Amino acid sequence: MQSDIKQSTMDSLARSKLKEKTKKQNQFIFIIENVLPEEQLKFLEEYFTKDKLKSALIHSDVPNNDQARVTDVAWLNAEDETTQKTYAYLHHAIKYANDQHFHWNLTFLETVQYGEYKVGAFYKQHTDNGLYSLTGVNRKLSFSILLNNDYEGGELELAVVEQEKSYTPVPNTAIFFPSSMPHCVKPVTKGVRKSLVGWCHGPNFV
Repeated sequence: MQSDIKQSTMDSLARSKLKEKTKKQNQFIFIIENVLPEEQLKFLEEYFTKDKLKSALIHSDVPNNDQARVTDVAWLNAEDETTQKTYAYLHHAIKYANDQHFHWNLTFLETVQYGEYKVGAFYKQHTDNGLYSLTGVNRKLSFSILLNNDYEGGELELAVVEQEKSYTPVPNTAIFFPSSMPHCVKPVTKGVRKSLVGWCHGPNFV
């Protein structure tokens, strides 16, 4: 399932509020703090019940796929009436990040994934796509939103021009980065790390 980014609209007030929440950025990364309102965080906590979680499956070129990722995941159903407000907020944030920083042709958001990393869970370095897809459409912009801070470890590491930047941001912070950028989640050492991740698609880069 997917949701159309281009149909998203944003008034000047919403844009102004996002501008105030923009924390920092560099050539490859754009960060927005407090990206979701409190009622949405509460909704997500109630929405992702234990019965929805399953062990993550991946398509990876990493040898021994079962050693590449240990995470429990669930999906934010884009066709569920109760998730429409959440997707609207996400579309606004994506559009703002893209308009302000990336300026890419983005067409739709893939179904958003919720993840729980328990003690020992991790995701080894990987990319979310290749630079070119034979279908003509590819993942171009990825984002990660951490939902809690009562855990240790679990840093998000992004490989930025021959160096690695490690992030353990405050909860409800969205980190946008190119889907082709290598990244990983370090092993969690205490507690449970909870996050939303998403992938925005568009035509291949020319």
